[in-house]
Amino acid sequence: KMAEDGVIIVGAGAAGLTTAYELVRLGYGGDIHILEASNRWGGRVEQVEFGGMKLDLGGSWLQAPPTALHDILDRPPRNTKLAEYEPGFSVFEHEKWDNTKSLRFGYQTFVGSTWYEFFEQNILPSVEDTITYDCEVDMVDYFDTDQAFVECTNGMVFTGKHVVLTPSVQVLNKIKFLPKLPTSVQDAIEKVEWSRGFKLLIEFSKDFFRNQFSIYMPQYWAFNEHNFYDVTYNQPQKDRPILGFIATDKYYDLYANMTEQEIVNETLRLLDHAFNCTDATDSYVSHVFKDWGKEPYIEGVWSWYDEWRHGPDDMDDRWVQLCSVLDELLNPIGDEGQLFLAGEAVAPDGDYALVSGAAMSGKTTACRIMGGTFEIGYHCVPPPTISPRPTTTSVPTFYPTMQPTLSPSTTFAPSASRSPSSIIPTVVGTTNGPTEGNAPPTEEDLITPGTLSSPTESSGSRSSTKMALLTSVMLSAVYLAKLLL
Repeated sequence: KMAEDGVIIVGAGAAGLTTAYELVRLGYGGDIHILEASNRWGGRVEQVEFGGMKLDLGGSWLQAPPTALHDILDRPPRNTKLAEYEPGFSVFEHEKWDNTKSLRFGYQTFVGSTWYEFFEQNILPSVEDTITYDCEVDMVDYFDTDQAFVECTNGMVFTGKHVVLTPSVQVLNKIKFLPKLPTSVQDAIEKVEWSRGFKLLIEFSKDFFRNQFSIYMPQYWAFNEHNFYDVTYNQPQKDRPILGFIATDKYYDLYANMTEQEIVNETLRLLDHAFNCTDATDSYVSHVFKDWGKEPYIEGVWSWYDEWRHGPDDMDDRWVQLCSVLDELLNPIGDEGQLFLAGEAVAPDGDYALVSGAAMSGKTTACRIMGGTFEIGYHCVPPPTISPRPTTTSVPTFYPTMQPTLSPSTTFAPSASRSPSSIIPTVVGTTNGPTEGNAPPTEEDLITPGTLSSPTESSGSRSSTKMALLTSVMLSAVYLAKLLL
């Protein structure tokens, strides 16, 4: 299929769909093709009906930057209720977000909705016709500076001026490139760590846990690798107690040789041990299990960087190392910039490992393809010769995220206003972790019950967190004042 001025997007996940959506919104005139290896859109965004509710089986809305939905769309989302919460506290104050002035700041979450529904209602209608399913990309040929060729394993070939690569790093490494990717880019890709993991949802007949914690369960917190959380925290219907359990990395490996039922049984045993009772085992009703580590064309849950997690003690030095890696991954590849990398691994503002980060990565990539520039925040301004399609509501040009003005070639680095603890990569579907409570269990605790100890939190982390919250409140006040003037 020939489209010399077209854009070929590999992957119909959050990043791929949002790239196409933003190109359409900005008035892109060429053809757009989204090539999806599987038979469904969404990637790590997946929904399941369980316990009488629609729930995220993939990435969940447990953590996202302020105004994430608005930033992705450049307008408030349709038919979406929001609630506001701070990490570690229960959701409260449901509110209909039906116009720009009702935008709430702080940490926001869907009420009775899912990431899947957000994309289905707001993103998919504009780009659904551009998706080709069952088209696993085998080779990308960008030798010709005027165009690139993308060949799928089924023999289909697509041609376009730009190719946007959004697959997980595991899948990306299986694609052949002609010529090979630059050594500097290959070295940077090798520094992207990839976590396998699974997600388990369990319904109970008895509510034995909600009065013990708000969203996540501190007894079994292990640097986002192993945790329980209340699945119904953002659901108006709370008569069915449902817990979510996520295990990644070394904790995922502990379950590698277990069957699905054995994993469920061990999870129930852990809960019985944590609450010093047999309520979990006795009140078990049913479960839903998804092993993302074995999911074809995905093979895992989230990305992270060793430069950040195990880098120098000085945080500034860590940023220098991390940004040097991101520089290579974010720069266009090829003599004419034919290739772009997008996805949660290269999310702007340090929001990697998040669905919102993946979507924002797609949005910023589309803006660079269009030759646009960014106003404060992530509002893309295309060249004067191109007029973006009007949105359903007016869009303010001031955003409380207070990002600097960016050019299409600017490297997107995490915001300095966010505390180190708030930008550590987090597993898809988790918050940033408890500030106090019980320490995560060791490998022995996972198999044999034991006594859990209490960790401490550094005053610096608390201080930076308070400063970030104070900054958010101040910026919110300024923004609301602008709206009322």
